[in-house]
Amino acid sequence: MQAATDGSTRKIQLWFQKVLATCGHKQSEIAALLDLPSSAISKIKSGQQNLGAAELLKLHESLNVPLPDLGYRGKGDRETAPQPAPRGIDRALFDAAFDQVEQTDRLLPEHQRMNQHEVLETVFYVYRKMAKEKHSAWRKPSDD
Repeated sequence: MQAATDGSTRKIQLWFQKVLATCGHKQSEIAALLDLPSSAISKIKSGQQNLGAAELLKLHESLNVPLPDLGYRGKGDRETAPQPAPRGIDRALFDAAFDQVEQTDRLLPEHQRMNQHEVLETVFYVYRKMAKEKHSAWRKPSDD
């Protein structure tokens, strides 16, 4: 599989290379962690294959590394900026956000569908919104 060559793909490739260089694990151990063949690690590292959202999240959770900064979506609108996920990400909420984005994307015509990095950015944006709504639902207004 040939990887996409957009800016987000390059940022994720550089992030992955940095994780490999600093995590203290062998490539074979990372491959086992991600349930990928060892050859896939080399291809991701060299940009010949993309790192999927699920694998990126697994590295973040398992190795306790920050998520890559993919920049802003849209026309510089900071409201759409994907922020790094907090430590201790709510996996059920993340899965719900991912499912919502995936279902919406499937409704689009093939030529309008998002690439995997746009999906990832959108999932983290939706996750943040859902987490914020969940947090504010827990806070009850004071009757004072």
